[in-house]
Amino acid sequence: MSERGKINLIIFQTLIFSLMFALFGRLFYLQVLDSGRYQDAAISIQSRDIVTPAVRGAITDIHGSPLVVDLPGLVVFADRSTLDKQPDKGVSVLGRAANLFGLEYSDVYQRTRLCGELPKDSRAGCWNGTRYQPIPLVGNANQDLALKVLENSDSYLGIQVQTVPIRSYPSLEGENVAHVLGYVGS
Repeated sequence: MSERGKINLIIFQTLIFSLMFALFGRLFYLQVLDSGRYQDAAISIQSRDIVTPAVRGAITDIHGSPLVVDLPGLVVFADRSTLDKQPDKGVSVLGRAANLFGLEYSDVYQRTRLCGELPKDSRAGCWNGTRYQPIPLVGNANQDLALKVLENSDSYLGIQVQTVPIRSYPSLEGENVAHVLGYVGS
């Protein structure tokens, strides 16, 4: 190989190594030094599915008397993603909500924990969904208490109240035919 060819090869190798060094340096900067900014950006754009139950129609008998109807009910939910962002991880909010609805704080805390977060021997009542799904705390809640949560939403960050349809099986002349219509309790 001629002298000029060796010089060209050295220049080419130097150029390739300097480009590789620059690329790996940038990769290190993005992955290690600036990772916090990208983590925050990813968390801010994450989405979650909000499941809204469908309102089902009434079932009547041949005379038009209702056998099955949907009644509106209030359900109080905890939003773990909002609670976890608070300085105390939502402990004070859950305590206020437990006091308001007459529940034990330990039961409310247990219901809002993911099953994987608790030891195997104390998983009874844990939440087996994800932290991004609303966790029901009180089903068919008292309207006055639910309104207190809505009116003082700044004191109850992470606690939501939603209206959901509750299936009702009124009895006709003392006879309840829920077993015929497919009643499944929750």
